[in-house]
Amino acid sequence: MKEILDLLGNASIELPVIEVSILILILSVCLVLRLPRFGLITSYLFIYRWGLLFFLKQGHSLLVPYLFFGFAIGVATVIGLVWKPSATD
Repeated sequence: MKEILDLLGNASIELPVIEVSILILILSVCLVLRLPRFGLITSYLFIYRWGLLFFLKQGHSLLVPYLFFGFAIGVATVIGLVWKPSATD
């Protein structure tokens, strides 16, 4: 736990300007075309990639849990956004 707190307290994140610009453009198009699910998945993938780049620079002790939980949450999110419960009266 101390390692995670130290990492968060001393972390600095550098994001590529072109990737942030592309994300803003894609999310704007999703808003205009009323595609919120696609926008949510796109933003998750971008942020997941930025987190991956961050953890690769910091060390590999937290990389495996990040990959595992990030993938699990990503799969659960996609299932939740795609799956529609049947209408019951």
